[in-house]
Amino acid sequence: MKRIDRSEPAHQANPLSTPTRWVILLYATVCYAGFHAVFLWMVMFLNDIPLLPSVDSGTPRHWTAAIAINLGLVLLFGLQHSVMARGSFKRAWTKLIPEPAERATYVSATVACLALTFTFWSPMTTILWRVEQPIAVYVVLAVQGIGWAILVWSTFALDHFHLFGLTQAWSAFRGRSIPHLEFRTPFIYRLVRHPIQLGILTGIWAAPVMTIGHFVFATAMSVYIVVGLYFEERDLVRQFGQRYLAYRQSVPKLIPRFWPSAPRLEQHDAPRAPAGGGGGARSGGTNASMIE
Repeated sequence: MKRIDRSEPAHQANPLSTPTRWVILLYATVCYAGFHAVFLWMVMFLNDIPLLPSVDSGTPRHWTAAIAINLGLVLLFGLQHSVMARGSFKRAWTKLIPEPAERATYVSATVACLALTFTFWSPMTTILWRVEQPIAVYVVLAVQGIGWAILVWSTFALDHFHLFGLTQAWSAFRGRSIPHLEFRTPFIYRLVRHPIQLGILTGIWAAPVMTIGHFVFATAMSVYIVVGLYFEERDLVRQFGQRYLAYRQSVPKLIPRFWPSAPRLEQHDAPRAPAGGGGGARSGGTNASMIE
């Protein structure tokens, strides 16, 4: 996607006061830092590093209670991530809060739901598999690291700071309109349509030790991602029409293809998208990953 109209002054019925602009900028910065902190926590959580509550730490419960609690926590995250990404919710929500703070609020809610999940997760420590050979352990951890790297790379391939709400806050601080985004497909998005979700799936499943608790987390998040992508792509087809249909036919959803299957999509004729958050080859907050 491409930012446009960066230099235009904001045209608002009720211009934001200078103190409000400062508050929004500070708020967005704190939310941005909070997400990166909870992302690092997630990596430690899944690798059972006990500096903070982890997937296999805490007080064990009966397996039925543990599954109910754990699935409920993932469901809470899924509902927050999906409902707050809907256009109808955003339109209603921005009647209560300034539009430049909408994306940062989405990020802060994601941080809260993930933190609740990690804090109240019920351990289920029965081991399903354990990689014993040291070299094999390093290989699995390297694959996991590649997954997290793909996730981060994918955010920068589009517009990292727009995705996390900093661009919106900075534009408001400068008294400018929020930059619009256009449909475009930078390199990694020509290999796979949803590389952020690919990175998450790789990161949560590449584990040298897989307990039942880790398996439940990974399975529940995988189901959420698959279901969320179904609804997301339906919205993308509605928003971009034939252009996205052609993109969907030429680029796989989650398994990268490293050979060309169709000519590269032209980017100059993309329809202008709303000024919300960012996501895979499109605009607007996605509803199927930790950050989009």
